[in-house]
Amino acid sequence: MMVNRGNTDNESILVHYRRRELRIMEATTFADFRKHLELYLDKAANGDEAVIVTRKGNKNVVLLSSAEYSNMLENMYVFGNKANRDWLAESLKQYHGE
Repeated sequence: MMVNRGNTDNESILVHYRRRELRIMEATTFADFRKHLELYLDKAANGDEAVIVTRKGNKNVVLLSSAEYSNMLENMYVFGNKANRDWLAESLKQYHGE
């Protein structure tokens, strides 16, 4: 994983995933989030990236689009069930001709 740091208020985290670089999260302070609310809401809503808002007392929150949230829940359901994982593994074997 590669971390690309911006100014002291913001931090972007980049990862390489399946030969693609994806920006997965930008961290910002609560004060900066409040100051640039529309910008951060657009970033999350457009699916560009998730935004973590750091707060005092380590009461941080993550902002992401509803599509990303739904996708995350679906993945947790699919991969959280052994029968689903086994079915998916078998399907992939058949697809690859194994």
